[in-house]
Amino acid sequence: MLYIQQDSSGKPIAIHNNRQSDTDQEVPLNDPKVLALLADSGKKAAALEVLAASDIELIRVIEDLAHLLIEKQVLLYTELPEAAQKKLQARCKIRENLNCLSKLIDNDDRIF
Repeated sequence: MLYIQQDSSGKPIAIHNNRQSDTDQEVPLNDPKVLALLADSGKKAAALEVLAASDIELIRVIEDLAHLLIEKQVLLYTELPEAAQKKLQARCKIRENLNCLSKLIDNDDRIF
């Protein structure tokens, strides 16, 4: 997701990967405001910021695709370059740790 900064009339003036102020509006990558701002501005930096945001989302898609191909034995884990194996393994361990930690936290407000 991206955040659009708007002027007082509601016209988009900037795109950010992170919320810069409380007035920034969260929008998807293909939002017409994002596309219009890129078309109007013609700034390379704005286009690069949109690409960077989509790269982050695409990384997860590629990671899930790799796991699916390995699970279905279309691709053997050992066929991947060693660097790719290490990166996938590290990300998998991080996700496992996050899942374990989230199970420890109870969101039941009635406890207190």
